[in-house]
Amino acid sequence: MQAGNTAHTIEASVNLAEVTCPSVKLFVRSPGGEPIQRVAVDGQPWNQWDAETESITLPVGRALKVLVSYGNE
Repeated sequence: MQAGNTAHTIEASVNLAEVTCPSVKLFVRSPGGEPIQRVAVDGQPWNQWDAETESITLPVGRALKVLVSYGNE
């Protein structure tokens, strides 16, 4: 995980190709504790996330690019 290319974002590359459970939760804590505002997986809007628990539920079986936007943009 690393700071994104634009302000108020975090990017992650996650390889879940060999995971056998139905899904995986990725926990993301932003600098300054700002809440998650949006999530994209492989460039597409993703709605399986929870700002309160700072978690994103991801599908398994492939490699993913995750972009998390948080705070005031």
